[in-house]
Amino acid sequence: FRKGEFAEPFEELCEMSIKPVSSLKFKRDCFEAWKRKIADGYTPEQIIHAYDAYAKAYWMRNADDKKLAKNLIRWLEGEGGLEAFADEPIPPSLLGQAAYHGGACRC
Repeated sequence: FRKGEFAEPFEELCEMSIKPVSSLKFKRDCFEAWKRKIADGYTPEQIIHAYDAYAKAYWMRNADDKKLAKNLIRWLEGEGGLEAFADEPIPPSLLGQAAYHGGACRC
């Protein structure tokens, strides 16, 4: 991959992921899902905090067993993932899109 291809907060999310983001194609697919969530009004910080809450809840319920964890794209877009663990997104029109650089926030 190209240096700087992925936003730093997204890289942090990948490192936090219970299930590894192992292939470059999968990582790029996850990044596209990330950008869609940013476009929906979620902030990078909301996504990171929501994943942290999900991971803590997951580990409390499942101990060291990773097999029931959602992979990152399913967590971002599926039921019981981001939307279950984050506050409602703020519509982009209220935030101003300039801060997000097309979803690749460098916050």
